[in-house]
Amino acid sequence: VGWTSSTLTVRVTGDAGASWTENSAPAVGGTPTEIAALNADTALLDVQDEGTGGATGEVLVTTDGGRAWKPVVFGN
Repeated sequence: VGWTSSTLTVRVTGDAGASWTENSAPAVGGTPTEIAALNADTALLDVQDEGTGGATGEVLVTTDGGRAWKPVVFGN
């Protein structure tokens, strides 16, 4: 995972690392701290934001190899 103030970039492989593709998405708020890739398309990303009231965190998920990220919502 790489990021700037405007872009989040991930590299993905579907062939055990023989080749890699770079995918980019608009930046997420905060700093990515940990990523867990489940397969070539799906990954979870922990994002921390250090604000004046303390740190807050959010878990994001991608299902398209890092082209788009959305918050994980835990429901009933």
